[in-house]
Amino acid sequence: MSQEEFFQQLFAPAAGPAAPQLSQDQLFDDWLVQDVLLDDTTPTASVADPASPIHSSPVTPPDSFLSTPPAIHIKHETQIPPLPQGPDDPLTVAIAALMAAASSPVPAQQPHPVMTPLSTPQMISEPASPLLKLEQPEPIQHQQQQQPQRGKKRASSDEPLDEAALKRQKNTDAARRSRLRKVMKMEALEKQVAELEKTKTSLLLRVAVLDAEKAGLQSKEASYEARIKMLESQLADAHVALQAKDK
Repeated sequence: MSQEEFFQQLFAPAAGPAAPQLSQDQLFDDWLVQDVLLDDTTPTASVADPASPIHSSPVTPPDSFLSTPPAIHIKHETQIPPLPQGPDDPLTVAIAALMAAASSPVPAQQPHPVMTPLSTPQMISEPASPLLKLEQPEPIQHQQQQQPQRGKKRASSDEPLDEAALKRQKNTDAARRSRLRKVMKMEALEKQVAELEKTKTSLLLRVAVLDAEKAGLQSKEASYEARIKMLESQLADAHVALQAKDK
């Protein structure tokens, strides 16, 4: 098979509506891979694959490739498998030159040139996020280290407060007990005073009764003394009269 016949079979248009539409660069890359694989005895995955465009669709003559410009489907092109030849092989150098010549007008026809600068801020912002993530736990750890110290300070400060509260409670309990004792003593003394006052009133009444009895007895004594005197005088008169009768 000559090289012209191979080009005609490689670049033939797809037969029927079901054949996939491939870009000219993809067909050119497949042709390069096929040319390399024809020289090599070991087949690769792209040649053995039955879904490859070389096996599934006929090729067009090279005039269609030269007349039509490259399509916009460049971003969907498949990756070319690595070539088995070394970097010093003349066939590899020729293929690289043809690929560079075919891909040179492609960047001018890209419909979305703005997409490339948008990726850079993402690449710049991505490494910054782990730094922020690493810096954020530091104050949290510092706060966690400070929290036990604050808890210790609060515990140490609460201890004297508890002791003072216990002392105040003891003092209040002692004062309450002393007040209760005083109240009980006052109540006992008041009871004693009331009893003594009762005895005093009873004694005063008895003294008054005794005074009345004394006055009665004194009057009786005076009457008795007057009667005694009168009886004595009568007895003396009677004795004198008796003596006068005897004479």
